[in-house]
Amino acid sequence: MSDTITLGDLDTELVFESSTDGAAARHVPARRYALINRQYKRLRSLVSHNGESFFRVPGTATNTPARAAGEDWIELVYPTDASEILGVDIYHTGEWRELARGSWAQRRVFPGARSGVVGEWTELSLPQSTTTTVTAGKIAIWPHNLGGQHKIHYLPHWVPITNTAHVFVLFPDWLEWLLTAATMVLIQRDNNKSDAFAAARDRNLAAEAKILAHSRRSKRGSVVARRRDGMEL
Repeated sequence: MSDTITLGDLDTELVFESSTDGAAARHVPARRYALINRQYKRLRSLVSHNGESFFRVPGTATNTPARAAGEDWIELVYPTDASEILGVDIYHTGEWRELARGSWAQRRVFPGARSGVVGEWTELSLPQSTTTTVTAGKIAIWPHNLGGQHKIHYLPHWVPITNTAHVFVLFPDWLEWLLTAATMVLIQRDNNKSDAFAAARDRNLAAEAKILAHSRRSKRGSVVARRRDGMEL
């Protein structure tokens, strides 16, 4: 079961942990809030690398567009709030099927070396910035005769919390990791807290080991997960 803590309460704990309650001018609230959000984003990345189920966004069924003009694939829009694509499903012959993760080199040689695969996908282009605007990325799926509907599953970007009444979701040992990670950044600015930094670092490493064990355990099923082509996931 997850827990929660507000930004305001987390900031109060951070000030106490870092002993910066008498240094308001050096560590203003706005900078602490930004720091907390950066460390929470780091934590999400750490957890997601070892168990993406904590933040996975299941895709919604969307009509699949026609073949890209003059090409051997179909182009799907890369979700604007995605930091990583986890998979693409296609509704094929009356049932949902997972497309295999392909590589750009396979786009013209489907089905390649794998049998039992209805199609493949890969990133065609990632979102790109131009001055103040961002051009959406694209995902390529093939073969080009795939139709019906598709779903794109992904990990979303973290949107920073700025309202002190809004909450962070916490799983086992996350609060300890988050507080110690943020504390280390704060006290790096002080030259008389080397012992406090070392203690926070040791606590952070201990919390991280527990978090990694939990996140890996959370994705382990009772059977070996395999694709329809027999490949182990």
